[in-house]
Amino acid sequence: MLTKMAKLIGRERDAERLQTEEKFLSQVVNRKLWDPESCYYYDLWSDGRLNHVKSIGAYWALLAGCVPPEGIGPFIAHLKNPREFDRPHRVPSLSADHPEYRENGSYWRGGVWAPTNYMVLKGLEKAGEYELAREIALNHVENVTRVYMETGTLWENYSPENYAPGDPAKRDFVGWTGLSPIAIVIEEIFGIHGSARERKITWRVREASRHGVLRYPMGADAVDLICPAHRPGEKPEVEINASGPVTVELQWPDGTRDMIEAGK
Repeated sequence: MLTKMAKLIGRERDAERLQTEEKFLSQVVNRKLWDPESCYYYDLWSDGRLNHVKSIGAYWALLAGCVPPEGIGPFIAHLKNPREFDRPHRVPSLSADHPEYRENGSYWRGGVWAPTNYMVLKGLEKAGEYELAREIALNHVENVTRVYMETGTLWENYSPENYAPGDPAKRDFVGWTGLSPIAIVIEEIFGIHGSARERKITWRVREASRHGVLRYPMGADAVDLICPAHRPGEKPEVEINASGPVTVELQWPDGTRDMIEAGK
């Protein structure tokens, strides 16, 4: 991100220096922290040994784009393993096969956190794993919603095994848990991504029930995006209204795309 910022403001020498550092750090991470046998990244003990604790923090590597191509599939597979991260509430902060994993989450011994889930979802997007990202997002939002209905509030973190807050967890914690009903719903479940700089919205339509966003921000303008209820596989007539020019790219499950120019 620093490299992109440097290029945007014309600081090419800084961009080159940052790219060199990024390449170096990626090499260090893959040389020292990657275990080819388990296909996972681990922290390093001071004596040079890997600690073999499967933490959700390893998935920053997916978002950073430093996982070697041949390792991406096996690395992501841990998220689909019920003995590890595919628990009733995805994604626990510690793999369920670790002896210190706790059913109540016990903070970072399995607790489910909105910011780490969001990080994993963005990493999966970067790897092109959109359907898995949506599957995990649906599971997470369902759990957060169930707990909200029972307790009347959002929590700092959640149990990975039950419809319950984590223990311990602070209540009334919109903070990062606000990601769950806002960014995770809009981006991962509804499939709506916008770029004000490009004046473009990409909408991966996968939800069959009526859904959308009113007053979606596009710089100083706003866009209304509504998709009516439809049968899976159908291409419904979406409703798009914008206060300024915007291009909306509709991506359908069959792989086809439609481009709509709105607000002109």
